[in-house]
Amino acid sequence: MPYLLDTDIYIYLAAGNPRIREKIEEVGEENIFLSAVSVAEIYFGAFRSARVDDNMKKIRRNLEKLQILNFTRHTAKIFGRLKAQAMGTGQPIADLDLAIASIAILHQHTLVTHNTRHFSRLPELLLEDWT
Repeated sequence: MPYLLDTDIYIYLAAGNPRIREKIEEVGEENIFLSAVSVAEIYFGAFRSARVDDNMKKIRRNLEKLQILNFTRHTAKIFGRLKAQAMGTGQPIADLDLAIASIAILHQHTLVTHNTRHFSRLPELLLEDWT
């Protein structure tokens, strides 16, 4: 089964969280993906940090090991539908989170996140929390 790591899970992994590493070994690294949206969030965090150069090197090293899924016109359509549904219920979800969810839904990946509270409002999204 393929898994899309949310940004928070990638950060736990990069920080050396043993539980996340164990789960990746259990499911197989070939089944682990990251979205281009999460990559953007990761770079944003690095540029805001006090150790930009060190973090950039670490990101480059870590991203070489991961398969990256892009935001496309197909995910854009899912995003538009999900955003309209969320707005219709009066419970909007942040755009970047909706973009990540759209990528997971399109590719039929389980989204691995510690932020299950608002993602759980998307019934077609498969979720797991590995923390």
